[in-house]
Amino acid sequence: MWFFGFLVFLGNVVSQISPNIESATSEGVTFLQIADDFVQKYPAISAAAIAGLIFFAVVVYLLRLIGTASLIKMSNNILVYGQMKPRTIFLETKKYAWKLFLLELMIGLWLLIMAILLFSPAIYLYFLNAKVLIGIFTVLAALLFVPLLVAAYYVRKYAQIYLVLGEMSLMMAIDSAYDLLEKNLKHSLIMGIFSFSLYFISMFVCFLIVLLAVLAIVPLGFLLYIGLANVGMYLAIGLGSLIVALLIATFFSAYEAFIQSLWVLFFQQIALDKKKDKEDERIKIEGSLPSPEAI
Repeated sequence: MWFFGFLVFLGNVVSQISPNIESATSEGVTFLQIADDFVQKYPAISAAAIAGLIFFAVVVYLLRLIGTASLIKMSNNILVYGQMKPRTIFLETKKYAWKLFLLELMIGLWLLIMAILLFSPAIYLYFLNAKVLIGIFTVLAALLFVPLLVAAYYVRKYAQIYLVLGEMSLMMAIDSAYDLLEKNLKHSLIMGIFSFSLYFISMFVCFLIVLLAVLAIVPLGFLLYIGLANVGMYLAIGLGSLIVALLIATFFSAYEAFIQSLWVLFFQQIALDKKKDKEDERIKIEGSLPSPEAI
């Protein structure tokens, strides 16, 4: 599971990397200006670099989707999938990448449309220079948009599991996920709070691990600097950076595998309760019908 957790971790890291074009260098030149100058001087290299970055981002994103599907499958039946090779699981779960992509695309577009509808009055008032009304409408739009973000988070989580384990169509998975959230809103919110708490705890634990690793590397770097001067310093920095990166990747790969397993187990529990409720309702209805002998 660690391997597929690493795929999810890598995808999350790449998706969060974005250059801050507002930050300035020591000479006061922004990132955007540096990039523009480089593109004008080396257009062919720039085009190849941009194409390569886009290709890399797409590949990592697809690997994250496959990693998510693999973790869902393994969490559902660890006794079977725990004995399989990662390559076999990868080949089995890659078929879900397209559905998971469409799910994220649909939810993303829905959130974008909702954001435009909710915040457009505030934008319109901005051009009218109605400062007081802008603040009121912005706060109201935010108060309405935050619950939509929360609902989208849960629907995405549950729909992913329905798509992978239930082999459902996209619309049926979304509908089932919303229905499951509606019937288990309280428990879902508690699980969400618990999940986010685990994330912040894991961040703190990872920070402590990295701090201990740095403290252990500093004496080695000092010895290398004494023996090899600047070369030793660069060697220590490179080695230390590699060790820290490996520690972070290992820790959060395990975390991604654990948290996905936790969500699958939680999903199984509430989905089973929902199934029992439907079965009890069916028995109750059948029991209320008169038997043919009585008629």
